[in-house]
Amino acid sequence: MLKILLSKSLFPNRDKPAHLILHVTNKCNLRCNTCFVNFDIPIADISLEEIKKVSKSLGKLLWLDLSGGEPFLRKDLPEICSSFKSEVITIPTNGFDSELIYEKTKEILDTTKAELTVSISLDGFKEVHDSIRAKGSFDKAIATLKKLRTIPHLKVKVNTVLCEKNYPTLIQFMKYIKTFNPDFHSIILLRGNPRNKTYKLPSLEKLIGIRKGIFSMWDSYSYGLNPIISRILKNYQKQMYNTSLNIIKKKRQIPSCLAGTQHLVIYANGDVSFCEMLPSMGNLKNKPLKAILNSEPAKRLRKHIAQKKCYCHHNCNILDNYFLNWTKYPKLILGD
Repeated sequence: MLKILLSKSLFPNRDKPAHLILHVTNKCNLRCNTCFVNFDIPIADISLEEIKKVSKSLGKLLWLDLSGGEPFLRKDLPEICSSFKSEVITIPTNGFDSELIYEKTKEILDTTKAELTVSISLDGFKEVHDSIRAKGSFDKAIATLKKLRTIPHLKVKVNTVLCEKNYPTLIQFMKYIKTFNPDFHSIILLRGNPRNKTYKLPSLEKLIGIRKGIFSMWDSYSYGLNPIISRILKNYQKQMYNTSLNIIKKKRQIPSCLAGTQHLVIYANGDVSFCEMLPSMGNLKNKPLKAILNSEPAKRLRKHIAQKKCYCHHNCNILDNYFLNWTKYPKLILGD
């Protein structure tokens, strides 16, 4: 895996992104307070045929993130996965329908050669989690976590979206989650425009204050990999957290963002952008992907990013900015 990443970072194909976030559906069985997806206007999801055209246009990917809505509500999710050539496929889930998620995950493993990770959203202990997502959602997500851990050759992560509401008990919650033996526990800083506008990110001082506890918990994980790769991935998580805090403090791109060349987002309605924090530059129902990427709106958006007129702490973009930039490898290998 690292050999592939290194070759991609040294010799990137500027015409074809390495990382695709594909929102496969706008449907969801929850209405989480921290979510930025607009469910108020019903839309027709992008078709499997349109998705296959995207796959053919992009060729081989390093990362494919399937998002939503709730991705597992898409009936043809296994076919979507098998239509892409990607080293890694990651699927986040709210964990609300354990049996559906379990069966679909097994189907996906049977249809793809990619390294598959399912990331279950758990935002705190029962009272906190249910207040953020829905009553009863905590117990169902925990049941899904337990059930997925029984599937061989599957990586299972937990994602926690950090906000003011769950900040006070985060470290205790991370210790609790560790007892279920996930492959890793990611902490994602609240971003964008959450459905509930009262939800805020903790202050910079608070984020700095809990950093030591978060890093200590991360050090207890092996990532399910050999020690060298495990060290690199844990170093990356720490670099991502520190970089996010630096971006929040200085309000600028750190490091330079590669979204305009290596990152792509496709929404369930067919809209295309270079980043979830930026506007659409075209729609697949009106134009082929190649035409969109070569369009004037795409050129303007690339220029906007390159001139550092935007910044964010989106974890997926920071991933690209480190692993697809060979100058960052010393820190990934050696740490600070």
